[in-house]
Amino acid sequence: MLNNNLTKKMYRSLFVGGAILSLTACGLDDLGFGANYDSPFVAASSSSESSSSSSSGPTLSDVNIVINGDAEASATEATDWMLETKEYATVAVDSVEFKSGANSVKTTVTTFPAEANRWDIQIGPTLVPVEKDKTYAFSGWVIGSAGAKVMFNAVMTEDPYTTFESLELDLTGEWQEVTFDFEVTEDVTVINLPVHMGYAENIGADIYLDDFAVHEYLTSDSSSSDSSSSDSSSSDSSSSDSSSSSSSASIPDLLNTNLETGETGPWLMHGGVTLAIEETEVYEGSYSLLVSGRTATWQGGGYPLLGEIEDNAEYEFTAFVKLASPEAAKITMSVKVADASGEAYPNVVSVDATDSDWVELKGTFTNDQVDNQTELYVYFESDSDVASYYVDALTVVPASESSSSSSSSPSVACEADFCFTEEGEDGDSGSFEIDTSSLAGTMIVANGALELTPTWVGGANEAFIVRSALPQTLDLTGGEISVDLNIPQSYFDDGKLVVQVFLNDESSRYGGLGWININTTNLSSGGDAWSTVTISDIQLDGFGYASEGFDLTLINQIGFEVIGQDGQAATGTVSVDNISVSAAAAQ
Repeated sequence: MLNNNLTKKMYRSLFVGGAILSLTACGLDDLGFGANYDSPFVAASSSSESSSSSSSGPTLSDVNIVINGDAEASATEATDWMLETKEYATVAVDSVEFKSGANSVKTTVTTFPAEANRWDIQIGPTLVPVEKDKTYAFSGWVIGSAGAKVMFNAVMTEDPYTTFESLELDLTGEWQEVTFDFEVTEDVTVINLPVHMGYAENIGADIYLDDFAVHEYLTSDSSSSDSSSSDSSSSDSSSSDSSSSSSSASIPDLLNTNLETGETGPWLMHGGVTLAIEETEVYEGSYSLLVSGRTATWQGGGYPLLGEIEDNAEYEFTAFVKLASPEAAKITMSVKVADASGEAYPNVVSVDATDSDWVELKGTFTNDQVDNQTELYVYFESDSDVASYYVDALTVVPASESSSSSSSSPSVACEADFCFTEEGEDGDSGSFEIDTSSLAGTMIVANGALELTPTWVGGANEAFIVRSALPQTLDLTGGEISVDLNIPQSYFDDGKLVVQVFLNDESSRYGGLGWININTTNLSSGGDAWSTVTISDIQLDGFGYASEGFDLTLINQIGFEVIGQDGQAATGTVSVDNISVSAAAAQ
């Protein structure tokens, strides 16, 4: 795994200071790169535009994992590219010379001191998502003044800055393609693709880069699952399971939709905005995305889906947003899609957002504009042209599977005196409220479950408290309470969280039914999974604590206390579902 803190602190200045100096100074021959690289597939190579490319070797994924490798995201900014020049060169998006589309990234080398290093000028896509022990095929195009020189690289973003492959190329004045394979041998999740241009012979040269791509080499298993499911002529001998999986339009796991790599990639900018990782304002986990610097209502942060979802299929999109400023504004989830017929920007769903609570966006989108599709991404805009906001927990699932993949516990038939189930029987989203004495936090009903997210501040015993009125006063002597809980694994690892079910009688006197310790003894399913807790044959002498005069025969409220002990450090959302309260006669 990446050392997220180190990456965040070092990344922007990583190449400015020549941080890969200690690696590259060893010499490529010493490290086994370049001509000595022993690829298991094809050797690193370059070719002119007229050369035919080889297709030998294992199957390649259709998905290009480089974000904005074609420089088409903006006509003015090379978004998701590193542009390190030390003022030895100028860099701009160019719309005159390009390999395909309408843009390339142009570098003009203006000066280059004798003591400088070739990596002092390095231009290329950043934060390309990869996995350890997998092999990838790289390709990219370059054109530059004849006699100029460049070096293409696939390299780690942090210490020890391992270079997985490099290739040095003399330019001819014509478009040339560079291709090589590389294996990710370090435990990292993203890499950079810098092109070094720091050579004395490059002074005065114009160098253009375009159409960078990285495709994963597939194993036999992943190759079969990656193949198209729309071919109606597929063999009838295929198993029913694989046929069902293919026809259900299932998508592969999307990378970093929850921002938990601690990096913004592969999230992208829709317009001239700033994307940053946020650690203090999160819906779940440790990170969210902060979108700021907006100057128009249509601008925002987005997530790429080209090649990730199927043609003519309907998907359910879910995300959570919270304003950084102003206090209130509308946030809209939209999709940009471009194909041969043009561009479209359909809205998926809008919500009224505030700076005090996270709110859910959930809606469906049908991917039906698919005539040679060239762009497809979901993004978040606002009716305020200056609004800054946080985004977290984006999910994209086939609409046909959204109910089965929801975070709620399986629904159960409920004939008790009070129920809160997936269908909201008797207890709807308005029946629970945050107690006035509670620690700050958020409570929402999402995916059919009650989701509780405390905002811990590090106190000794902090309690996030929610309660609901019962539809009628109940005598719970000998009664039963059942509830499903889903608690993040982070709380199990931390070991400081406890949950308690409590009751109030008609005189607002309190009775706590005993702590549910967050460990696998009390919650048999463990973290990130649903466990059912049942309290049967309720008797007054079985309470952990009850106020003097507490009357078990006159109960009119039920509640939950989520308590962090001794400086709670872990964060996350506790989900509660299938709550039932039954008097003895109703069991």
